[in-house]
Amino acid sequence: MRGGVRKRGSTWYYYFEIAKIDGKRQKIERTAEGAATKSEAERVLRRKIMEYENIGSITKPSEMSVHDFLMFWQKEYVQLKLKPNTQYNYESIIRIHILPHLGKYKLKSLSPHVMQQFVNLKVREGWARKTIEIMIGVLNKSLKQAVYPYKYINENPMQYVELLIETSRKPTREDLKIQSRENFKILSENVREGHPFYLPYMIGLNAALRVGETCGLEWKHIDFEDGVINVEQQLVGKKTEIEGKTKLQWEIGPPKSKAG
Repeated sequence: MRGGVRKRGSTWYYYFEIAKIDGKRQKIERTAEGAATKSEAERVLRRKIMEYENIGSITKPSEMSVHDFLMFWQKEYVQLKLKPNTQYNYESIIRIHILPHLGKYKLKSLSPHVMQQFVNLKVREGWARKTIEIMIGVLNKSLKQAVYPYKYINENPMQYVELLIETSRKPTREDLKIQSRENFKILSENVREGHPFYLPYMIGLNAALRVGETCGLEWKHIDFEDGVINVEQQLVGKKTEIEGKTKLQWEIGPPKSKAG
């Protein structure tokens, strides 16, 4: 099937021929969403041709790459099911950690050996336990769905992987992201009354709120009579595609779940 990519301004497009109508050639051309380079646009082209040829099936399971599966999983599950903050975290983990090491593999070739090596690599690189646990969670959840309902693979290789970090070690200040007294002193000296960050800084500091929770406060959440702040929402960043470019837009969303 013939096809190609082209760039107009700052936006990449893909095109390919589809079934003839009345004996005449037909072609479709669409924006290659998320593509910033020619190679990324060509990757979108290959996926779209597969979708067309297989009438909705992304690709043959035997040929699907980890990269293409995770792109599909983010679009069809993460973006529809999870909260914006979680979407952002998953996208970052996949883009920064998972794809550079595992994206080139075929989905069917992932084995417990390969997955354990990946997790061990992240341990050796010195990433915090919590960060690695998120990586494991993303891989485990996505590959579990690759087994069912998508039926791309027969077994989830992540079920055999262990996080080999000494659990008896007490978390460090870096692990817990605790600010030092020196930093608090610098902040208190510079963020004084009248500074635009003074009020959110004092609220977050004294009420132990997350940044998103502090920025999501409105007057209706403040009970001055009883001296209570009701945390009912948070400000979250959501990645969106605008004119072929990924931009972060801020919006009000629900707070962490009860479990969180």
